[in-house]
Amino acid sequence: MISHHFKKTIFFALFLTLSSTSVINAEQFKIYTNYQEALKVAKKSDKKLMMMLHSPHCPWCQRMKKETISQKETQKFINKNYIFVSLNKYTDDYPKKFETNMIPTVFLINSKDEKEIYKMLGFQSVESFIDEVTLSQDL
Repeated sequence: MISHHFKKTIFFALFLTLSSTSVINAEQFKIYTNYQEALKVAKKSDKKLMMMLHSPHCPWCQRMKKETISQKETQKFINKNYIFVSLNKYTDDYPKKFETNMIPTVFLINSKDEKEIYKMLGFQSVESFIDEVTLSQDL
């Protein structure tokens, strides 16, 4: 027969495991698909907005999502200072002042006044993406 103390110990260990999993999940990368929702979260968390405009028919956009944005190193980097929103250039709502002829395009936006901080055009590898965003922070 299992002692009452052993049952309490197992329950406590299970509770700690589940609690730490929740904390880890809270740090997971979130991709917003609504500009206004992402902006609201960015303002509330005092972060900048990173908006990627793309199209499902654009092979460079798909490559950027798969080879750059979906990588843990990129996601960890974005999570530190940005709220990420991914929008279809042709069908999603976003301020038209961010209109661009080239996709993919990544905009860094000040969430307080919605002014463009920087615009990155075209496909970027993980390394070049992180380097370019980092350099843009010094502007």
